[in-house]
Amino acid sequence: MGISLALSALLTTSCIGGESSPSISIEFVALNDSMVVDQPPVPIGDTLYVGMVLTGYEFPLDYLQINVDREYFSDSICGDPQELSTIFTDFSNPTKGNYLFQKDIKTVAATWALVPSKAPKDYKEPFRVELILKSHSKVDEKFNPYYRNFWVYIADPTQQPSSK
Repeated sequence: MGISLALSALLTTSCIGGESSPSISIEFVALNDSMVVDQPPVPIGDTLYVGMVLTGYEFPLDYLQINVDREYFSDSICGDPQELSTIFTDFSNPTKGNYLFQKDIKTVAATWALVPSKAPKDYKEPFRVELILKSHSKVDEKFNPYYRNFWVYIADPTQQPSSK
């Protein structure tokens, strides 16, 4: 249960032309202010932070798309708005998880925050989070954009935590 960081991802390099695809590296996961390895379900109102490095290697980044069920979650890239404006264009739409990069941005360290806003009726099924990163690389479409997926459970508010 919790977040499954056995993330699915595509290969990062195409053999054709030797160009690299973009890549998303998960650097840390934290629940509120505590780092986690095997993260439990996320309670409503708590914040799951995912620290990642987005890189296009030698190629500028085009966009980052974050897909999550926004009926149950709110999310955002953390940071100072002025600093974020030097990374992402005004054409970005964070409420839909769409971040367009400024010209010539090749690598970004970013922290993404995810907050469950309500619980689903069925607590057995996790929510899929999909991260999509596209760069200017001319590698085959199966390598660019780069996809990374993981799963998040929302804690059942009717269950009391067990005491040990």
